[in-house]
Amino acid sequence: MKAVKHILFLGVAILMATSCFGKASLKKHRIHLKDMHIGFYQGATLLDVSRNINIPSNQKVTAATTGVTFGFPFIDHFRSEIGLSMNNLLLNNKKNGIMTTQNSFLSVPATVQYYILPKKSKIQPYFGFGAMIVPDADKLLFTRSSDGTNMLQGTGIINMLITQGVNIEINTHIRLTESLHIMSSEGRTSYGLNLGVNLYMP
Repeated sequence: MKAVKHILFLGVAILMATSCFGKASLKKHRIHLKDMHIGFYQGATLLDVSRNINIPSNQKVTAATTGVTFGFPFIDHFRSEIGLSMNNLLLNNKKNGIMTTQNSFLSVPATVQYYILPKKSKIQPYFGFGAMIVPDADKLLFTRSSDGTNMLQGTGIINMLITQGVNIEINTHIRLTESLHIMSSEGRTSYGLNLGVNLYMP
């Protein structure tokens, strides 16, 4: 229930922020349907679990990611984007007695992105800042069979998210995407890479 409240709160905050920016220059910056996009991507994230009990200090847990995004502009050079990702944990280290008790989880990335170059550019690098919500973070446990110790994986429910990416225009309706992201929470830092495609409205 708390996770749902966090997601709703973030969604309302993004809508309020984009509304405020949009109203400031409504006459000059109108959002057209063709500027909105839906995107699909795949990638991988290295989850930092280095501060958990009984896990080696250099231990990383990999999650394979598949997701969908929805984005729209709200002022020159700025876009909002929110997504939904399914992440599958890939760690199953029997040698060290560590195994996952849940092998998949959902996450909700939400960012505001700043595009450096003019809209007409075919290659569009950008930087983004926002949050990664992981509703089931407190249920993602690792168990060491020798002593039954439960250990949380390296994310909180709400995590700071920083992204750096680039969109490459194939035509007016299709753009290839690349995104590096850094997720920070509870003293841990995780890194990821996504590749995908954005489809712009006709």
